Amino acid sequence: MSVRCFVAIELSDELKREIAARTEALRKSGADAKWVRAGNLHLTLKFLGGVPEDKLPEIEAALTKAVSGHAGFTMKLKDVGVFPDRKRPRVVWVGIEDSDALAAVQKGVEAAMADVGFKPEDRPFSPHLTIGRLKSPRRREILLKELDALSGVEFGEVRVAEVSLMKSTLKPAGAEYSKLLGAPLAG
Repeated sequence: MSVRCFVAIELSDELKREIAARTEALRKSGADAKWVRAGNLHLTLKFLGGVPEDKLPEIEAALTKAVSGHAGFTMKLKDVGVFPDRKRPRVVWVGIEDSDALAAVQKGVEAAMADVGFKPEDRPFSPHLTIGRLKSPRRREILLKELDALSGVEFGEVRVAEVSLMKSTLKPAGAEYSKLLGAPLAG
């Protein structure tokens, strides 16, 4: 049997609530979007997809080793935007301030997962929290106006002390996430 997995940095419940509260106007814009529930907010470092259960111990060991040499750090959440661009928005995001420590951890995770058989990403790492996915351009202009009102907003910060291997279970009401492993950083 296979397990749908990804590697992520989790956020505190308090920070998730803060992001949800401060982006409520985006949800109320009427845009044709599927919004991520506050409880599911996280920073994905590497999406693994369907993984055979018997491969999980190897992934866990590689992940633990990959992050154990990195010191803990603080991650700041700031600003909002869309991918790929404002003319064709598909993903609504909260930004992560550039951080050498975050980039180093993500690079280590990417290399460790490549060593256990996962294809490296073609695109450069662009740290963000996905908060919504647009399904059509309906009410796009209203959404963009609400995004502009949040430009430069600071949502808070989180102390990163571990990286998590997460399980994603797809359900009719949306994905449900559960932690399989917390791999600690070096203090």
